[in-house]
Order: sequence, then C-alpha cells, then structure tokens
Amino acid sequence: MSLFFISQLSRFSFECDMKRTSEESVTSTVGSSRSSESAKDCRKRKTLRIQYLAESVRSRELTVLKMKQDIDKLLDVCRRLDQGEMPHELLRDLRITNSIAWPTERVVSYSHNNTSST
Repeated sequence: MSLFFISQLSRFSFECDMKRTSEESVTSTVGSSRSSESAKDCRKRKTLRIQYLAESVRSRELTVLKMKQDIDKLLDVCRRLDQGEMPHELLRDLRITNSIAWPTERVVSYSHNNTSST
C-alpha cells in the first residue's frame, strides 16, 4: 500500500470518529432530554392520579357519613314507633306525610308463646 493511501485512510477514520462522537452527543442529549421530559410527565400524571383518588375517597367517606346519619334517624323512628309514639318531626324530616292512616293502637310483636291451639 502506498503511504498516501494509508494517510488518507487514517484521516478518513479520524473524521468519521469525530462525526460519530458529535452525533452521539447530540443523540444522547436529545435522548436524555426526552427521558427527563418523560419522567416529568410521569410524575405529573402520578400526582394527578393521587389527587383524583384522594378526592374520590373523601367523597365516599362523606357519603358513608350521610348514610350513617340516615340510618340513625330511621333507627330512632323505629324505636319511637315500637314505644307507641308518633315521631311527627322525624316523619316530616323523612318527608313522610301525615295523610297515611297510622294505627292508633300499639302494635304488639308476634311471639311463640301467644299461639293458641284449636
């Protein structure tokens, strides 16, 4: 091989190495910026998901508390009805009208001892 050819070959190899190095640095910079942007987006989505779940839990907790209050009201009505009272204010709160013909006698619960044989 001629000396000229070897020098040209080494120079070409050096130029290609320089191009590759600069291209790799640009590619790695673009790749790392994409990776960092993707990580930011992921963290943002995670934060939004956590906020949504927290709001959902809060809403359900409030619903459960409201249901417990309604159950307590109904239990109070049942207790008062069992005692023979007419809880008009609670019936009004529950939007039950007084136009219903409520029995005036106290309702006696069924028991096995009250059975009579024929």
